[in-house]
Amino acid sequence: MQDVDDQDADGGRPADVDIAIAGLPPGPARDELVRLVAIARKFTAQQCGRRPGTLAKYMQDLLRNEAPPGTFAELLLELERQAILRDQRGPQASPIERVNRAMETVTYHAPGSGARRITFKTLRNHYTAAKNILLVDSRGA
Repeated sequence: MQDVDDQDADGGRPADVDIAIAGLPPGPARDELVRLVAIARKFTAQQCGRRPGTLAKYMQDLLRNEAPPGTFAELLLELERQAILRDQRGPQASPIERVNRAMETVTYHAPGSGARRITFKTLRNHYTAAKNILLVDSRGA
């Protein structure tokens, strides 16, 4: 049984369902396929992609500066500087709370979820992704 929103204006099945079942004889396999296609349509409509989080946006902004950090070591120095600024000027200055080189972690503040700790490996992944995004943006411009 189909929902009303899964049907065309004339009350029939949507075109993609008709295409999917065109070669199948009536029976339980065909009915199961119709249900799966209907579920897939609803699921596809819900997916709008993963949105970048606080850290990803911050990394992109950091790399857009006139003198972006070129290496991971320079990035760590910049993040340590940002953590000091946060201590001096308050949370509005920077989302970076702490850089712990001994434990190889960075603590940052994510709005809505509070302090989050990530490893240097995750930080490297964010750094690389931000550099790649900016590289693609600069080629397109």
